[in-house]
Amino acid sequence: MTRIGDMAHIADILPDRPPPTGTEPQDAEPTCRTCNDFGYVGRMVPLGHPDFGKLQPCPDCYEQRCAERWTEMRERHIEASLLPPVTRQRLRFATWEGNRLPEMLAAAQAFPGRHHFLTLIGGTGIGKTHLAIAAMWEWLEQGKGTARYWQTARFLNALKFSFKDDHGDTERLLLDAENCGLLLLDDLGVQKGTEWAGETLDEMVNERYLNARPTIFTTNLGLAEHPARIADRLSEGVVVKAQAPSWRAKAADSFAKTQK
Repeated sequence: MTRIGDMAHIADILPDRPPPTGTEPQDAEPTCRTCNDFGYVGRMVPLGHPDFGKLQPCPDCYEQRCAERWTEMRERHIEASLLPPVTRQRLRFATWEGNRLPEMLAAAQAFPGRHHFLTLIGGTGIGKTHLAIAAMWEWLEQGKGTARYWQTARFLNALKFSFKDDHGDTERLLLDAENCGLLLLDDLGVQKGTEWAGETLDEMVNERYLNARPTIFTTNLGLAEHPARIADRLSEGVVVKAQAPSWRAKAADSFAKTQK
């Protein structure tokens, strides 16, 4: 028997293996050519330097891991935003047709601009929700933080139903709306004007106002038609009011004419 201590050739102490056939799998190419996927690199420093011989994390791998974590976090925020997935392609600035409502379009594209509140006022079907959701998608895809989309009446209904469950969801829903990075409250003013609804919205709007949290409102009502304190908070932000015919009705009419 050959002993390792006899300094035998390495081939003499390895178990017998069949000769190579040329079809053995090749080692995969490293994804990082800086460290060959080791994850660490040494610094090029002269002998005697305190860091001579020390390893540090590979900067290229670190940047890649950060990019992966950032992408994962961004998609998690998108999933939790309550935005209908179909709007990711349909309701964007790039899909806004024509040169209509230029002031409203510019305000949505600039948000958040000079103030953390943006209110879009106008009749049904002119495109307020389109622009508000487009601004929200920009926020999410740029990784600016969490965001929530709520149609106002649906938000209040969710709160009411949570009372019956008695699992603490009421407070969680309200705190989430008050504290998320960006809140889009669609169709403010269409909810039934109960005292409870008014107090709930007043509390939420005031909390976001005091903490300067970016918020977008869309509404069919003028500011004077909203409760006094809510109207006051909204008026301090960017308010854009537009008078225009329903774009949806116009598009439907145009389509109907092409079918004749």
